Amino acid sequence: MSKIKCTCGNILLDQTDYLRFKALLIADQDVETCLHTPHSVEKLLTAFNQCAFKAFQCDICGSLMIIKNGERFNFLPHKHSNNNVLESKNGKSWKGILRGFYDTNRGEVFWQSNRTSGFEQDLSKDEVAALYNKIYKRLTHLNILNNSSLVVNGEIEHIFEDESG
Repeated sequence: MSKIKCTCGNILLDQTDYLRFKALLIADQDVETCLHTPHSVEKLLTAFNQCAFKAFQCDICGSLMIIKNGERFNFLPHKHSNNNVLESKNGKSWKGILRGFYDTNRGEVFWQSNRTSGFEQDLSKDEVAALYNKIYKRLTHLNILNNSSLVVNGEIEHIFEDESG
């Protein structure tokens, strides 16, 4: 899905990750199923994606749109209210991520934070390392990085996780 049209006519673009107006919801009855999978990140993400459904909030009128099993449900607010219901619990203090990948003559770097985002692709190994390090230094200096990883030919070259919460 790439565009969601709100009942007010506003268009929400769902073309990237870490959107402040988008959330994945899991029914309370499905939490156990999603969280008790084999200890593999890939299997956990697969189970989570099978359990979760998408929710969007219009930044104009505050309406919520939930998409579950291909069906859309609209919820209109009683009055114009907070349009940040689906935003991170950390609000504007949300810290982001940085990813660098290189494999078989092709690399990319992706970053998203509360202040900046970007994506570069078709990079050489040296370009991936240089760009990753540049963005890593900038985001850690600004204290807006939650975690990062650089993977080269399947090997983890660098990993960072902010322990400050």
